[in-house]
Amino acid sequence: MRAGYRGPYLRAVAAGVAEGAIDLEPLAHDRELSDEDVEERLLALPGVGPYAAAHTMMLLGRHSRLILDSWTRPTYARIAGKKKVADATIVRRFRRYGPYAGLAFWLLLTQGWVEES
Repeated sequence: MRAGYRGPYLRAVAAGVAEGAIDLEPLAHDRELSDEDVEERLLALPGVGPYAAAHTMMLLGRHSRLILDSWTRPTYARIAGKKKVADATIVRRFRRYGPYAGLAFWLLLTQGWVEES
């Protein structure tokens, strides 16, 4: 596997799932789990930090977390007309979108990817 430093983490999660020690199905299908619970379970997995958890949650249809990384931060700053914006400021700005905060953030950042017709 050519996953760089992520390889051992991917293998550990895969082994845990194969052995039955890790059950990922509820994260995708149990809508009674809160976003906080899903995030907590993801962060407990080997090699998963806030960035990977936010991405995974978005893929699971849970859009409350903002994906903050080396591309989204400066892109947001540029759109906001600032040189730099603190994560807390970005989170605060999108809090009003509640469970769709991450989706609203992503759509703002990527709106330029779609050509206007």
